[in-house]
Amino acid sequence: MALDGGGGGGGPVGIANSFTGTAETLEIVGDHCMAYSGIQAIGGAGQDVPSTLLEFTTGNYYVDIKLQATRGYPSNIGHDYLWIVYLNGTAVYEFFDGNGDFNENPIHLVIPAYTEVKVTTQNSTSGADNNVGVAIAGRIYR
Repeated sequence: MALDGGGGGGGPVGIANSFTGTAETLEIVGDHCMAYSGIQAIGGAGQDVPSTLLEFTTGNYYVDIKLQATRGYPSNIGHDYLWIVYLNGTAVYEFFDGNGDFNENPIHLVIPAYTEVKVTTQNSTSGADNNVGVAIAGRIYR
């Protein structure tokens, strides 16, 4: 058992709670939480199913977070994205990133206990695959 209260997987030389790569589930460190999809290639327009960037279930706590959508290189300027946040299978927040504006970014969310969370995005501009990612950081309340 980690002396620091546990959390995500161990890092280098056995140090707990150190960043070891993308964490598509919710990582908890003390009273704080985070999740990082990493930069992922998503398909161009015409793909039938949006790409899931993050998916996790909260535990016996509620979460107060900020969600930040981002782009990889190249900058994908001129590409439009539809971002959707689902709680227990219901779309509760949706925003359209038209032409790289990201007007509603970051967004603030409060997520109840024992809730399935999924964040998706879809490129709605024709063309090749594009690189995007999403990060969550916030606090849990028990």
